[in-house]
Amino acid sequence: MMNLISKLASYFTSFIKVIQVERVLTALLVGILFFTTVPARAEANQTSEAITNKINEIVQQDDDNSGRPKTIGEWNAQARETEGKPIETAKRIVEQSADAVEDFAEVYPDVAQRSISALENNKTAGK
Repeated sequence: MMNLISKLASYFTSFIKVIQVERVLTALLVGILFFTTVPARAEANQTSEAITNKINEIVQQDDDNSGRPKTIGEWNAQARETEGKPIETAKRIVEQSADAVEDFAEVYPDVAQRSISALENNKTAGK
């Protein structure tokens, strides 16, 4: 009887070594963490839809008066319109470049002022 218990105990310990309990527990914990932290599909879809709407608002917000394309689809449509017309393409490039420079000129003074202020603050803080 003692021999049977001893063999059973040795068999059990060798079985535990074979399945490597530590690895099994690790995999189990990672699985539990993964399934409890992943948001539900409905929430993820709502979040994704909200992000898409926000991006669309940003793209369309104040560039409505500009003739420049804002999306890849618009770029491709414009390229198809001017395909085989290099002069028309050049005219559009010039117009869009002028619009871009104008937009940059509107934003630049504010950015420059904030950058200069930040540099001056860093300079005085470093003394």
